[in-house]
Amino acid sequence: MQIKSLYRKAEKAEPLEKLYKSGLITWGADNLYPQKLNSMYAECSVHGGIINQKVKFITAGGLTVENADASILENGGREYTYKRIVQHCALDYEISNSFAILYQKSLLDGRWYATPIDFELVRVTENDVFYELSDDWSVSQQSVEKTNFRRIKNITKVDLKNDTQCLLRYATPSKQRLLKVNKKNLITLNYYPIVEYSGAITDILSAIEMSFFTYSEVVNSFKGGTFISLGNGYTEDDGKRKEVLDNLKEDSSDRETQGGLVVGFHDGADRKPEILQINGTDLHLRYDQAKKTVRDAILVAHSVISPTLFGILSESMFGSKEEMEIAYTLLQENYVKARQEALTDAVNFAEKKLNGFAGKIVLNSYELPFMVKPITTPVALSKAISDERILAEFSKIGQSKESFKILDSRSFDFTDNEDEFCAQYFDNDSFAVGLTDEQKIIIKMIADNESYGSISKAIGKGGAYLSNILIKLGNLGLISKDWKVTDKGQSSVVTRAEVSVLYSYDKKRNAPELVIGGVSRPFCKTLIALDRLYTKIEIDALGAAVDRNVWDYRGGWYHNPDTDRNTPTCRHEWRQNLTVKIN
Repeated sequence: MQIKSLYRKAEKAEPLEKLYKSGLITWGADNLYPQKLNSMYAECSVHGGIINQKVKFITAGGLTVENADASILENGGREYTYKRIVQHCALDYEISNSFAILYQKSLLDGRWYATPIDFELVRVTENDVFYELSDDWSVSQQSVEKTNFRRIKNITKVDLKNDTQCLLRYATPSKQRLLKVNKKNLITLNYYPIVEYSGAITDILSAIEMSFFTYSEVVNSFKGGTFISLGNGYTEDDGKRKEVLDNLKEDSSDRETQGGLVVGFHDGADRKPEILQINGTDLHLRYDQAKKTVRDAILVAHSVISPTLFGILSESMFGSKEEMEIAYTLLQENYVKARQEALTDAVNFAEKKLNGFAGKIVLNSYELPFMVKPITTPVALSKAISDERILAEFSKIGQSKESFKILDSRSFDFTDNEDEFCAQYFDNDSFAVGLTDEQKIIIKMIADNESYGSISKAIGKGGAYLSNILIKLGNLGLISKDWKVTDKGQSSVVTRAEVSVLYSYDKKRNAPELVIGGVSRPFCKTLIALDRLYTKIEIDALGAAVDRNVWDYRGGWYHNPDTDRNTPTCRHEWRQNLTVKIN
């Protein structure tokens, strides 16, 4: 008897990168890896549901503008508000760890307007000057006519005077990966990001196939793996045997019908075909446990602490309101805030570079419905030490904010994480520029009001050489045309040794304005009026001296009748600031 096994090869798309002579870097063996990421998002209910919920947590709190006209939110794009732009980018960011925005210059008012671009349409080039866009990367010969192919300049390389469009592309920094494709070891080129859920891609593909299996089993009466014996079917003619196998495979082992076949050709007296069920009829039951295992792997890859937050029931994980509140707080602090900052940093960078935007667009925190605190009556707490005494002690410590430049700021969660805050700024700054020591010297000399001649003399390589460096620094947005160092330029030359972590008492970024006739508590008004920065040691020591946790206690406390807990709920908070002393 001759035995032939018919099966579909289990394939996993790999994020291969290939450099072409034109400078194009493709993504995936067929340059369609991002399209496959979209397919996984669309076809796997668990994976897609988690991504949709993450996007909601990131964007549902809305946008606000600090220190500028809020009309930018409505007029940032010709056809899109910045709310829609950020929502679009947030979805792409969760699927691919990258997003893109096209900026086009209006000939009428000279303003640059934003349009979100689907991440799967964008490919990078080796020199990083241009990005290439196509509506269909499956076509080998790209053209404007066939695929709307175009090359658009990187926003960091744009000529504000002569160019009329540019592309802002943000991608989480990648790591070089070793991939095994067709039994060969290949490495990536580090141009495209690794997706957050990379470790669960095979689980996502498994979930998709098992879901389709369940559907096809219902359609095909729960047909499992099958052995077919073809009596008197043996033939020396390979062509005819292949024709029989191809017909069986096409009809019975494709994705829509499932159930692999094993076909045996033999020459026997009984010519009747024999059909034997190999797997039995309980295959769907074995898949039930596999589905749970796969689902759990997907949740872990997405760093989901509480499945209930994402609409997934779980017997062993968070489920009560209090536990969900804890889980959501952890998600906000450990994931959501960083994603929000990446989105708004990109938008603020583009608006400042292209339109001279001096404000700051901020994504507000989103509160789950059960976390919204009711308006309640303040509860007076017994205090051995008066507010006046505490404020008097605060007036004796700290330093004026005017003496420092604040490089970065975030809400303080009362944990000692200063090293992590510094590392995040220096190692993962989205728009950090790798400068040479020589370039840093030039920027510092400009900041010290040194003349062109003195800088040229210090560098000692001639005026032409210095001019080329100055042009580059100007294009990077580090120095301005009026011989001044920009905020970005000042940040780029700061060393870790020069930076200190200090704390301030400020209004929450998403806090509402006071109602008409309303006033802040004297404690808050006075502490904010001091306008100072403090070290953590200073605040801890003050708290010990007055026997009160001044981190937790702010302007007042409220009693929550739902939880029967006293919690600080005033409009102010302690902020952790990354600062550098101003000479």
